Amino acid sequence: MRSLIIEAVPDSPYYPEVNFDGSTGICEIRGESYMEETYAFYEPIINWFREYIETKRPIVFNIKLTYFNTSSSRFILEILDIIKNYKDAGGNVNINWYY
Repeated sequence: MRSLIIEAVPDSPYYPEVNFDGSTGICEIRGESYMEETYAFYEPIINWFREYIETKRPIVFNIKLTYFNTSSSRFILEILDIIKNYKDAGGNVNINWYY
């Protein structure tokens, strides 16, 4: 499974850093999330999770967001819903939310 890496933009705090390791299942999102086109940012992340759960491997999802807006929260909830459904189906899941 391929990894998904989205580097933080140095001059823009609006986009979080994303590092999802497809070989280990360790996924981390960190920073702040309050971009205007939230769907365009989160769509590849949601698609990555949908593909990854097909591998039936463990997921460790580390959330280290210091701020996120309402629009971002909707997509974060969608990601958590995908992971919950995977866990309910017998998947090995660990979520760490740092605050």
